[in-house]
Amino acid sequence: LSPVCLGSLRRAASINAEYMGKEKEKAEEEKRREEEEERIRQRLLKFREKRAHKKKVSGVSLGEQLKEQQSESASSWVQRIREKSMLKGSKLSQEKNRASQTASRFDDQDDDDDDDD
Repeated sequence: LSPVCLGSLRRAASINAEYMGKEKEKAEEEKRREEEEERIRQRLLKFREKRAHKKKVSGVSLGEQLKEQQSESASSWVQRIREKSMLKGSKLSQEKNRASQTASRFDDQDDDDDDDD
């Protein structure tokens, strides 16, 4: 066997160290890039949530509605709301009455059809 030259071993070791250093730099760069992408994703998510919240709460608020009706007292507001709910209730009962009348007419027609047969 021929003796191994120390110079070639040192050169191979330095090439190996260079290669390993480059690989390590690539891995670190990849890690930094992934962290940056994650930060960007988080910022985008935050902006989306903020936009959705702003869209949800846009419009006339209850305070603004009350400001428009400044002359109205709390008791008159309660009275107005009660009247609205009673109107809704009376409309609902009228609809129920109409529905029951229609149903009874159909039942009568069915009974008449059965008698004819």
